[in-house]
Amino acid sequence: AVKAELDHNLAKYGAIYFTSVPELRTPQDLAMLMRSLKYRLHEDSHYQQMMAARSMTSTKLSDVVRTASDEPPEYAIEPHSEYHTAGLPHKIALFAHGQVPDYGGEWMVVDTRRVMEELDKAVVRKFDELGACYKVFYESRDNSVIGYNNWQTNINCDKGKVEEYLKVRGYDWKWNDDDSLEYWKVYPAIVPHPVTGERCWFNQIHAQHKSFYYSHPKYRDMPRDSDRFPVNTTYGDGSEIEPHVLSHIRSIIWRNCHAAPLRTGALLVQDNYLTLHGRMDYDGHKFPKREVSRPVRVAAVLVPPTRYANDVGRFTRIDSRDHYQDVSLMNSLQLETFIGDLGHRQKKGQVVDVDQEWSRVLARMRNLGPSVSAVSMVRLVKHLSVCKRLPPVEDILGVFEACLLVDNSMEYSSQWFSLGTLS
Repeated sequence: AVKAELDHNLAKYGAIYFTSVPELRTPQDLAMLMRSLKYRLHEDSHYQQMMAARSMTSTKLSDVVRTASDEPPEYAIEPHSEYHTAGLPHKIALFAHGQVPDYGGEWMVVDTRRVMEELDKAVVRKFDELGACYKVFYESRDNSVIGYNNWQTNINCDKGKVEEYLKVRGYDWKWNDDDSLEYWKVYPAIVPHPVTGERCWFNQIHAQHKSFYYSHPKYRDMPRDSDRFPVNTTYGDGSEIEPHVLSHIRSIIWRNCHAAPLRTGALLVQDNYLTLHGRMDYDGHKFPKREVSRPVRVAAVLVPPTRYANDVGRFTRIDSRDHYQDVSLMNSLQLETFIGDLGHRQKKGQVVDVDQEWSRVLARMRNLGPSVSAVSMVRLVKHLSVCKRLPPVEDILGVFEACLLVDNSMEYSSQWFSLGTLS
């Protein structure tokens, strides 16, 4: 009866947020709950094999539970679907345990029904007709710019087995002279929901586009037209997705993004077709031990197709207004990447030139306007303030004037200000 009610409401709402489940205190408790609901992946699923390659960024805790991400806390994880390929999970459950930060770390939930409604109809029609081509580039282990981005680590050390892996999954591929590998496949961008039959915006067009890496310190100087970024997405016919279309998609996604607070014992269950998920960055500097880089452990349970839902009444709109123009590709995502890079360097004790970094941001923000999250800007100012020197006040005010400060964005701002960020 519980499972039937949960499945019914998930298909109706997209996600359900339980503010407190007293019986849930450990990953083992969550695993027991998932097993009782029969929410688990088949061991031989394509998704299970892909998750094995994520061992560097996610830790397996049981047969049905693993950490959602072991990425450093200063990095935000952009809203995305949990894979869009064969063997994908229909449901995702997120559970917080351990020490919870005083602020930050919220789970992001995006209503893809609203995304479908608000996207430009011409954009939807084009992706519906052409689909999206997802491309992956793996270097050889000996030449890898990023240590884990090589085909030996992610697939197999045997080229024959690599090709068999790709063939079984219907990918096209080619080997390059430097022993690097490229493979690609076209998937539909809009798919029917397995329970309701409604058309769902189910893809990773924005999350797997090469612009994700434009601000990455390892790829900052790589030409934008290079085909050696780790991932890229094009239209199904191979043509490049226009920058203003990507900006539009990301803007609509952020516009419909809600934040569920991270609390010990809280449980968030999502339909992978009807919602996107992500994580805001969080700050552990108030914790007694400075060296604790991951005070929060979030367990993700990934389960096979059935159904799902969401009570968004408790969620807080993060921000962002429709910004469908030919704007710079340094949008909210890239700003988050920049903040993460800055925070990571500060954490390692590296000297950061505030004047230089702030000038870079201002130079690239001229056309951003409301497509940038005000919350992101607050975090950026906070990170810069760690250097004991703030940008000019008029610059800060100008940036916030350009952003859309609505709903609880000001609440975030007051939190940072109360910490002495602007004192």
